[in-house]
Amino acid sequence: MRVLSFMNSYSYGLSGSDVVLIRIAPQVFKDFNQTVITSRMGRLVCEKNDFTPNFIVTTKEERFKSIIWTYIKRIFLASLSVLREPIPNICFASSDFLPDVFPCFLLKLKNPDTLWVQHIYHSIPRQRVIPFLAQRISFILIRFLADKVVVDNKILKQDLIEMGFKPSRLYLNYPGLDFEKFENLPEPKKEYTASFIAQLRRSKGVLDLPEIWAHVVKDFPDANLAIIGSGTKELLEELKQRILFLDLQENIDVLGFLPNKEAFSIIKDSDVFVFPSYEEGFGLAPLEAQACGTPVVARDLPVYEEIFPEGMVKASLGDYRGFWQAVLEVLVDPRLADDLVEACHVNSALFSWSKTISREKEILELA
Repeated sequence: MRVLSFMNSYSYGLSGSDVVLIRIAPQVFKDFNQTVITSRMGRLVCEKNDFTPNFIVTTKEERFKSIIWTYIKRIFLASLSVLREPIPNICFASSDFLPDVFPCFLLKLKNPDTLWVQHIYHSIPRQRVIPFLAQRISFILIRFLADKVVVDNKILKQDLIEMGFKPSRLYLNYPGLDFEKFENLPEPKKEYTASFIAQLRRSKGVLDLPEIWAHVVKDFPDANLAIIGSGTKELLEELKQRILFLDLQENIDVLGFLPNKEAFSIIKDSDVFVFPSYEEGFGLAPLEAQACGTPVVARDLPVYEEIFPEGMVKASLGDYRGFWQAVLEVLVDPRLADDLVEACHVNSALFSWSKTISREKEILELA
């Protein structure tokens, strides 16, 4: 039995789709001959996370840039690979980006008996024109030929049904948590009032953090914020320029990528986790913060009603004042903070990788 998985859209850091593949594939497909099509950078991150199947490497860049050209190359090279490789029993697409979707579509055309399993995590808003259009092309291909479409929230499932997806092909499966990695953490090298972790993208609201934090510092001059995660050189430069412009060099540290233990020791020691993302399909980063027992302040996204009924303070989209006031509220009110910490533990306990893996096996009829 062969499974061909795609992590061919890997950019930098770890997205939710990357984490899901790395965590579930070794267990779900343990009885299969596994091959993953990815980039050189994707292979390295898999190996660093102890996921070592067979690999087919598409592009070999050492730094992710020129997203459109890079993705075109990856689509072409992955498509050549699926035409040459032995036909798999299962084709598993970890994301709905075209470098993962199009080769699966091509493989399904070549061999209709291959089971195409497609994961989708959220619907990109129209305001991001190019990503939105690319995703809609993916949705057309997926809707036409994918056998099983796995989503991570009920709102997305309903949205896809309204786009013409067959309900019988849609399955809900939440990502999980590995609680052991939040225990026995070392003391952080430096204490932080607040923390943030994610891929550093505009859609994550990372460029809003300096302005938000400038208001917090007015009430707490010594308050400091740790920003953890990888990003493009251009975005990092813009972020640092904003920090410099607001004279927050002593209050914000841009730490880049950190190993799990170091990153989560900072988050666990923080008083609050700030997450001003504009769009999420699930919210794995704030859920991990909750597992650390750290209260979360985030923008009020529709999916959070499903995933975070407790342990999160929500500010309306676009409401900067409401966001930084929510942060201040957590910092100044010990009773609220204690209640949020308790709620964090209750909510995060509902999610585990063992549940996710069992559900995935059930969906694929491998249980």
